[in-house]
Amino acid sequence: MKIQSKTTKSVLIAALLSSIIAMFLNTTSIAQEQTWQDREVVVLLDCSKSMEDVDSQYLAYDFVKGLAAALPRNCKMGIVAYNNEICASLPIGSSSTDIEEVLSGLQYRLYGNAGAGMEAAVAFFQNNQAEKQILLITDGEIMMDTKEGTEESNELFEQSVAEAKKMNIAIDVLAMGERIQEGHTVYAAAGSTEGTLYEVEDSMKLCSYIEKYLSGEWETSVSHVGKLDGTKAELTVSLPDCIMEKAKILLIGSQQNENMTLSGKAGRMDLSKGRNYTVVDIANPVSEHISIQMSSDTPMQVDAYLYTEYEYTMKSRKKTRMTR
Repeated sequence: MKIQSKTTKSVLIAALLSSIIAMFLNTTSIAQEQTWQDREVVVLLDCSKSMEDVDSQYLAYDFVKGLAAALPRNCKMGIVAYNNEICASLPIGSSSTDIEEVLSGLQYRLYGNAGAGMEAAVAFFQNNQAEKQILLITDGEIMMDTKEGTEESNELFEQSVAEAKKMNIAIDVLAMGERIQEGHTVYAAAGSTEGTLYEVEDSMKLCSYIEKYLSGEWETSVSHVGKLDGTKAELTVSLPDCIMEKAKILLIGSQQNENMTLSGKAGRMDLSKGRNYTVVDIANPVSEHISIQMSSDTPMQVDAYLYTEYEYTMKSRKKTRMTR
């Protein structure tokens, strides 16, 4: 009997060790197989006076701030804003705080020198292995105060787009308002660089493109985890495990987020808030759940999304980052 008992214990211990080893090897395999391409993005923002006709509430600024706050960490962002000339710029790798601060001082005014803007945006990129992308947010028009100035800007724009193509920089055009049919326009930049032309007639829908870029263009595995509807709403978000390094909860939709409370434990929880977005940045979460309560004077329709980031240290001491 004693021999049988020892044998049974040995079998159980061996089975347990095998399970642990299998789990470790599986985790290691996932970390080795899951490679994340570095990505560099420059947002090119048209700040000409005509933008007020399609974005009187400055929701393009709200979109850029939200996108910067929601970035996965394999993605770095810079920004170029233009009217008659370059009116603001920040290099690739700038923080969301710096981007928000720069945008807070800008207004739609003067004309639209898209040529100077595109030239400056292309110049930000280095010759490296990162995937490169320009997001051009505009009403679509290239227009200066003289015919000659407009022609020069258009020529510079076309030259800069050609240079972007040589450098494998994809240009997405987020065209706001109705499509312009006459004069010099920017729409063709998307097709000539294997980018995408998005026609955004309603500026209120622009912030939904934050999630579109995360889950679509940038292939971040974003999960829709619920909605916050009505004038008072509560949502409990379940985190998949406790070994993640970071999680982000993205709330998209019109919201009065000064009336918002969060419940949960983590090493750190930061909030970035705009008119149509909130990003909850959670570092080293401890709680299995994060609870969100919101209230508003008018009915809300807010969608909630979750994505997480892991970091595994391999035997070679090389770190593999995973976003899912």
